[in-house]
Amino acid sequence: MKSLYLLILLLLISNVSISQETKKDTLSIEGEFDLIYKTSSSYKEFKVIRKSRFQNLKNKVSDSIKLLNEELQLKNYKIIRNNHLEFNLIIVHLQPVKRD
Repeated sequence: MKSLYLLILLLLISNVSISQETKKDTLSIEGEFDLIYKTSSSYKEFKVIRKSRFQNLKNKVSDSIKLLNEELQLKNYKIIRNNHLEFNLIIVHLQPVKRD
């Protein structure tokens, strides 16, 4: 009977830890900072975090910045292309007026 209780307890604990891990992966960057702050230990007025957690956060922030830069470059390209097309349209419309 004790074995059954122990097995059930182990299954519940493993299930909770797995669900917590998936929640950490889906947190926003702000949520990651908050989580690290809440779970870090304190030494005097300093907060101490594990190097691995710091590196994971650094990678996540770097990836987010990289994606935002790529989006920004794409939008800038689209703006430049649209401006160029509009300029060409204006030139085409003005050419008949210039000939007269």
